[in-house]
Amino acid sequence: MAERGRALVCPRCGSKNVININLSLEHGERVAFYSCHQCDKRWWHKDGAPVDLPDVLEMARRDKGRPAGTEA
Repeated sequence: MAERGRALVCPRCGSKNVININLSLEHGERVAFYSCHQCDKRWWHKDGAPVDLPDVLEMARRDKGRPAGTEA
C-alpha cells in the first residue's frame, strides 16, 4: 500500500497524476489498485509487491459462497 504523503509515480510514463485505492477483501487480504491518468496504466500491489490482475480476481473469488468468518 502507498505511504501517506508520498507522491505516487507511474512506472510507465513517470506522471504523478496517479490514484491509489486500497481495498480489503472479504477474507481479510488487502490489495492496492493504482491507475495513471496520463497513460492509463493500471496495476495492483499486495503487501507492497506487484500482483497480476488474475491473481487479485482469484483472491476476491476464493471465499465466495462461504459464510463470513469461516475457514476451509
